[in-house]
Amino acid sequence: MLVLFTIFNRGGIVLWERSFDVLPFNIINDFINDIFIEEQMSKTIYIKEDFAVKWTVSNDFGLVFAVVYLSLSELVYVEEFLENIKKLFCQLYNEDLKKKDFFSKNFSFDSYFDVKIDEFNALNTKKLPSFASKKDIITDNYSFSKDSEENNDIAHQHVQMSNVFETMKTRFPLKKDLHKRNISKNTKKNNPKISNLSNKEYVKKNKKVMRKWEDDYIIDSNCEADTLDYSIEPEKSSVSIQNDILDLSKENLSSKNGKVFFIKEIDDDNDGINGKNDKKEPNTWVLNIFTNLVKKRVLSLDEINPALTKMKELLLKKNIAKGVVDNICESVQNNLIGKNVGTFQSIHTIIKTTMESTLKQILTPSASIDLLKEIDDSKAQKRPYTISFVGFNGVGKSTTLSKIAFWLLKNHLKILVAACDTFRSGAIEQLQVHVRNLQQLSEREKCGKIELFEKGYGKDANIIANNSILYAKKKEFDVVLIDTSGRRHNDTRLMSPLEKLVTTENIDKVFQVAEALAGADVVSQAKNFNNALGYKRKLDGFIISKMDTVGNVIGTIVSITWATGIPIIFIGNGQTYTDIRVLSVSWAVKMLMN
Repeated sequence: MLVLFTIFNRGGIVLWERSFDVLPFNIINDFINDIFIEEQMSKTIYIKEDFAVKWTVSNDFGLVFAVVYLSLSELVYVEEFLENIKKLFCQLYNEDLKKKDFFSKNFSFDSYFDVKIDEFNALNTKKLPSFASKKDIITDNYSFSKDSEENNDIAHQHVQMSNVFETMKTRFPLKKDLHKRNISKNTKKNNPKISNLSNKEYVKKNKKVMRKWEDDYIIDSNCEADTLDYSIEPEKSSVSIQNDILDLSKENLSSKNGKVFFIKEIDDDNDGINGKNDKKEPNTWVLNIFTNLVKKRVLSLDEINPALTKMKELLLKKNIAKGVVDNICESVQNNLIGKNVGTFQSIHTIIKTTMESTLKQILTPSASIDLLKEIDDSKAQKRPYTISFVGFNGVGKSTTLSKIAFWLLKNHLKILVAACDTFRSGAIEQLQVHVRNLQQLSEREKCGKIELFEKGYGKDANIIANNSILYAKKKEFDVVLIDTSGRRHNDTRLMSPLEKLVTTENIDKVFQVAEALAGADVVSQAKNFNNALGYKRKLDGFIISKMDTVGNVIGTIVSITWATGIPIIFIGNGQTYTDIRVLSVSWAVKMLMN
């Protein structure tokens, strides 16, 4: 059965552990080195000699929950066991974990663990149940605490609501076209249960009816599944577009406590960005090139050059600037020349891992930016937090600003939008449309407040920005979002006013909006905009727009980050207010290496 269960943080401090037997070696140290240090987090199980390790991570507190058992043991529900221990531990010691006082705190978790391990052992002594019964076993047995009726209710609600949301996603896809296509695919031919029914019986049994929703889109955590009424036809609504946006916000914004909303990381489930339409062709060049290298112990320049040449071609096809590709491949080459290859190590894996590691280093920011925390700090100082959006003509600054505004509104903040693009015809009217739409959404949601500050065309943008900040402070707005004029990065006359804007008004954050389609030209754009702010101030981050138009050809994010060393904060992946994501480095590397 189990050999060891341990809970430790990412700094290596063991908070609690239970040993069931003596290990012949320190498998946890090997596990940390091979999985976390070598960045092999995609694996779901770690096996070393006769032992196996499974784990789960609490990102909120930076904790790792790991269980060690004999690899030949036929254990069931190990993942569920880990998840429930994690939930129980984090719930019991929530306040202590937030303080991160791991040295002085004694986590008395033995009695709680004893209850859970008894339940786990009881499950593994029974015959493996069917899938249907497995659901019941997990739901009934894995509550937070056996002795706590309140915790049982919490666990029951958690499982029940998870099932409700999964049902909602399945029955009501966001895109109506996709819904229709799915219906047409579910024919009698593909469904043996339907094939025995007549056409009339099939239509009668599968007649769709619409759900009736409550006015508020956020579902109360105490609602039961049977409160969903499938029998009542909904009335036609004049705010159907708003409903669609609010439904999308549930998918695209995550909330940890129902109050603070976070923008989700981008992943493979985002339509149009995952390259689903690309034809999957085998990488035969990889197989052919490495066939003669597999048994080599030391890599030489002549041996790795053919592979690096092909790798360079791959990166160029991903729209990474040529100068950046040359530098990346040179870095990989220097890391691999003279490298000793272990007996059971695949050279293909080593070269691929080295390239992935190099790309991760480029894309991983040196420091994180927590806008919500910085805004809270600014509110404590009784001043508005200011964010300016700069960029080339037509990259989507106004749309990106509106997406950020919607996210901030969801966090119940008061937003003032400053229309400082006083040259482009229609710029102010475009912002007026966005602000009007967002006002309607915020009023219906009863969250936040948004207002437009504009003084017409032809005025000095710096004066308007200054007046908007003074107005925001007087009216107690939390955030000022400043929209600036689009400008050519190689025109010094147009770029020079930027330095005055960000230095005179002491803007908290300056984000450049760059489009994913820019290609190699994005490098010069990024450098010129960064330099235009002056030697005292640099860009704080990039927001890459129109990412949904390039599939997996996302090399722009590598070029722009390598050229400036400035991180990518958000990614725009569509036209609605909820189509914004945080960059996932692992996702980006996967797309680049695909």
